[in-house]
Formats: sequence, structure tokens, C-alpha cells
Amino acid sequence: DLQPVDFEVPQQKTISFVTAETRGSSLLEHVGNFQQEFQTSVVNLGGGKSWKGFKTKIDLLAAHLRSRIALVGYTAPGQLEQELMAFVDGSDVIWGGCNATAFQQAYEQIATRSGASIVFSAEIVCGEQDCNKVPEVPRWAEDMASGRNLSGDFWGKYAVGCNGTWSDECSARRDCGYWAPCAVPPAVKFLNSGFFMGPIKDLSEMVEWSLRHYEMYSVWGDQSVFAAYWLENPDRVTLDYTGELALSLSDLSDGVLAAELHSNVWNVAFERTQCLIHGNGRGRPFLKDLVKIIEGRSLERVRGY
Repeated sequence: DLQPVDFEVPQQKTISFVTAETRGSSLLEHVGNFQQEFQTSVVNLGGGKSWKGFKTKIDLLAAHLRSRIALVGYTAPGQLEQELMAFVDGSDVIWGGCNATAFQQAYEQIATRSGASIVFSAEIVCGEQDCNKVPEVPRWAEDMASGRNLSGDFWGKYAVGCNGTWSDECSARRDCGYWAPCAVPPAVKFLNSGFFMGPIKDLSEMVEWSLRHYEMYSVWGDQSVFAAYWLENPDRVTLDYTGELALSLSDLSDGVLAAELHSNVWNVAFERTQCLIHGNGRGRPFLKDLVKIIEGRSLERVRGY
């Protein structure tokens, strides 16, 4: 089997965590001790704002990133280049227990191996994107996964929600997600916009493009717009194919993760402590079970809405 190469983080960078939750604080703040362990706070751009659809997320992000870039002249030279921003959906993302160093190291490995600075989470079902244009899992991702065959038989035992594959018709409409189509064999290779991270300047360019092209590319929300940007700019955007930064739960078996009360979440598939966990789509019941196990209370009580 291939073994992951030794990788040294060039230097510790500042990572800001941002969400756009208009109903209250983010779930990330309430499960485990994320903010204490990462020595950060989650910036909620949605506080006191009204939700007018998924474009609200892009509007708030664009304004926030503009304000960050406007500070360039007031910060030390090169400081902006040392800052990363991670966006997380507010209502359904939790922390599994990995430390900040492991989190940054995973990002740096993905960015270095892929050559792209922006990393989105990936999921097993194709939704809101042209499935036929989605690339195969790259070799560098399998190298990171210690040679696991990520586009072969690896995901088969965990992919319990797949309902066949897509048609050319729904792929062209970029609207296949409702039917839960997977690749054959199943592979976590489709963009999910519940998590993404990268340098401030690069994120700003992507978000501004998404704002300008929102009506042109949006099918149900922001994911279809970000997916269009990814497929047009594979040199700038890549995916977290192993779920090391954020694992998308929809249509995966609950055997992929193991949890105990007030304890870290273990990624059974990759034999490591999980970083972020996104209970997207049909993964919401799985997320509810995890929160109940970890916190001893229901997701709604923990989150407050």
C-alpha cells in the first residue's frame, strides 16, 4: 500500500471560522469545546439578519470578505496571506475532536498536493452539479488515504443511501440530488458547500464571482453556484476527498463514525479522530444521534432552535 508522505506545516496560520446562521448561534459552538481547543470564536455573520434564501449566505460572505480585504493597508505586510477562513453551515456542523494543528496540516496537504487553495467538503451523492462533468477522485487523494481505493470498492460498505446513478437529463439540469444518485462504484467526489476554506483573497474572488453569477447557476441554492465555479476553475478549487477536514454524512452508514459521551468522534473508515462533521441532507438523523451520544441531550436542546 502507498503510505502518506511526511508533511510539515510551513508555519502556523490564523484560521477564522465563519457561519451565517440567522436563527441563533452555530451548532459548532455548542458540541464539545471547539472554541476553547482551537482558541478561536465562530463569527456569525447572520446575527440580527433576515434569511431571504441561500443567496443571503453569499451576500453576507461577500460583505465580510470585502471588509477583511479593506484592512490590508492597516495590517503588517504579508499578514493577509497568513490568514485562512473556514466557512461552516450554522445549524448542522459539529466538531469531532481533532486538534487545530491536525486541521491546518490536513488543509495544507490538500492544497499542496492539488495545487488549489480553496477546499470544499465532498459528499457521496451528486446534487446541484453536472454529475457528468465531475472529475474522478485524483491520485493525490488516494495517496493521502494511504492507498485506499477511493474510486473503487472502498466506500461501498458505507454508501447505504445510494439509489442508482444519474441520468444525462438530470445531470444537464444539475438537479439529480433528490434521487440520491451515486457514482458506480460509489465515491465521495461531489462538492458540498456546507464547508469550505482557503485564503481570504482567493475566497473573496470566488464569492464575488458567485454573487455575480448566482441567478445564472443557482438551482436550489448556493451549492450549484459554487459547484459551477469549481468545475470551471479546478486549478483554484478542490475537494476534501477523504473527509479529513469535514465529513458529509448524507447517505453514509452510521458505521463510518463511532462516538461516546463527552468524547472525541472516531472515524472508523480512516482510523483517525474526525475534525468537522456535517449532517447534511439525509444525514440529519445520524447527526442527531451523534449529538445525543456526545452531549447527552437532543440536537434541538443543544442548539436552542
